[in-house]
Amino acid sequence: MMEAVRWKNMIPIILLVGLLAITYILLYYKIDAKVVFALKVVTSLGFILLGLYALKHSDGKYPALVISGLVAGFTGDVVLGLRRIDAKRKTKYFIAGIALFFTGHFFYAAAFLLLSSHRIYMDVLGTAGISAVFIIAMNLSDVKCGKLKYLNCAYVLPLSFLVAVTGLNLIFDHNRINAILFSGALTFAVSDILLYLLYFGGMGESLSRKLKSFNIATYYLAQTLFAASIYYL
Repeated sequence: MMEAVRWKNMIPIILLVGLLAITYILLYYKIDAKVVFALKVVTSLGFILLGLYALKHSDGKYPALVISGLVAGFTGDVVLGLRRIDAKRKTKYFIAGIALFFTGHFFYAAAFLLLSSHRIYMDVLGTAGISAVFIIAMNLSDVKCGKLKYLNCAYVLPLSFLVAVTGLNLIFDHNRINAILFSGALTFAVSDILLYLLYFGGMGESLSRKLKSFNIATYYLAQTLFAASIYYL
């Protein structure tokens, strides 16, 4: 009964994050870039708030690592958001933002490994396989990212590791937290793929706007799932 009450207390925060994300999506191309940036910051604070609330009902290394990943993601959001405000330095913001997300993925990976009941070599093999698929697809595509090609390839590694470790965790232990985390890792991967296409795909405005909406939605869904997972530890 108490667990059900605590879970219900999380629902308003989750709904708030969802409402802010929807508002952000709807207004992204319709209002001043600085206002959109402010809305992005507030929306991203939502999943940190959710993680901190869940932290009240958990302790140990796992929550600390996930919160660190959420904070790194929030900071990466802020830095990437500056690209629309200060276009002259957009490449520098992109590199810094990706570095922060890279760091966040390492925090998440360390957290998810704590839930692992299988051998680490399986995660390594899974990561190698998933990374190979991503990198081959990047090289075969018409997307050109110039000098940032190697940075994008490097970013694939921690992202692939998240998918591999959460997928294997779910295979070896079918429980709610592993299902939540695997869903989060997959939606994060989709979000990052869409972001890659948006930044380097050179597509038309109409398609770009549609993909941006999906990019925002999948990103906030992933971060919300990671934050909520703390509650179930």
